[in-house]
Amino acid sequence: MVTRNGAERPSHPTRAQPQMGTLNEVEDSELLARIAQARDRQAFAELYDRLERKAFRLARTITGNSASAEEAVQEAFYRIWIFTSSFTGGGNARAWALQIVVRESLKKVRSQRRERRDLEEEGPRGARGPGSMDPARGDQDEQVAALRGALATLPVLHQRLIGLYFGAEMSQQQISETLRIPTRTVSDKLERSLAQLKEKLK
Repeated sequence: MVTRNGAERPSHPTRAQPQMGTLNEVEDSELLARIAQARDRQAFAELYDRLERKAFRLARTITGNSASAEEAVQEAFYRIWIFTSSFTGGGNARAWALQIVVRESLKKVRSQRRERRDLEEEGPRGARGPGSMDPARGDQDEQVAALRGALATLPVLHQRLIGLYFGAEMSQQQISETLRIPTRTVSDKLERSLAQLKEKLK
């Protein structure tokens, strides 16, 4: 598949086949190297198979809904395919890939905000009036906005920790290995971040 700028977009990856058993033992960084050097679609499918669920949970945590999360993940994996060569191998490959998911998810959130703002500026149309919004939906939107606003006040590292722990559902040990910081530090900063969020949302 070719995009509007002429770049090749890989077809939706399928689950890695059983005969690719050797790839199951390959490190994430090696998969990225194979994609960058040989445009290896089997390596890409294996990487997708490993990360898709965590990527989706992380994107859904950020965007707030499954449809936007799916779009963000698709765009993120496309960018992983295109820009794999930018991974230098000096860091954690999985963290590098998930950071792309975070960026695309935040882009989706900003896009949604612009769309809502444009609709508000246009004013109500048709039979629906200003007071026809579902109160429950309005309360939910306000709560989500308040949570995201509180998250934005935290240091970047704390935001990443919360995203990886609650969004990607990584254990503290996995986060420690991904970010290369002590497990105790992960635990302390998560506890402190949650306390700060609780205080800000009172």
